[in-house]
Amino acid sequence: MTGKGHLWFGVNTGIATAVITKIPLTPITIGAGLALVVVSSLAADLDEPSSKLGRTIIKPGLVKIVLILITISILFLFGKSLSTSIVIICGVLLFSYSLKDNPIRNVGLTIVGTIAVLFGIWDALVWLMGIGSFLMIAPWTKHRTVTHTIWAVVFWYVICLDIQNRYMLPCFSWLGTITYASHLVGDSLTKAKVKWLWPILNIPIGISLIRVGSNKGDIIEHVINCTFTIVLGIIIFK
Repeated sequence: MTGKGHLWFGVNTGIATAVITKIPLTPITIGAGLALVVVSSLAADLDEPSSKLGRTIIKPGLVKIVLILITISILFLFGKSLSTSIVIICGVLLFSYSLKDNPIRNVGLTIVGTIAVLFGIWDALVWLMGIGSFLMIAPWTKHRTVTHTIWAVVFWYVICLDIQNRYMLPCFSWLGTITYASHLVGDSLTKAKVKWLWPILNIPIGISLIRVGSNKGDIIEHVINCTFTIVLGIIIFK
């Protein structure tokens, strides 16, 4: 799927997960949940320097607005220590920077990831150490390998579980994990598919429905997401 398709599919998945798990709707859960869903739906593609995150998601100006809103929400919830606040601010700024295909993108992500790990160790924050490790490793891996496996989904679950338990956010472990998995499901519908069990089983698994970048592929992607949105809306508002 394209970056925009992943985001759309991920938001749909996040809403469906929130409805099924009955996450209470408060300003905190909505803000933190939005941040988690956006990051989880796109994180797997940090392994692709030329990913379409910046070019196909939304307009640059809107990206900045969304990032600012997410940053405020995260800081309000997590910014209880100076180190955590610093890492979050740097991380969001770098995420905005990494939306561009820049030659030093990988180095920048690794530096911020290293800082996150160190501050995570200092504050005993498992989720921060996990995200830092992800930022350090993902940019240097081959596309659709490490970050596009069931093992990455489990790793993301550990991160989200610590966020859930540490900040008492009900069902956020499932919210983040299922949304991350939705990215893999979306890519499993493309011609290249996904090697879910790599490196144990080096076989692509999925259904070849979408050729990313083609007009037909874009149409199919939109049909899938539109159908998902309509069905979800019917279920919620019936």
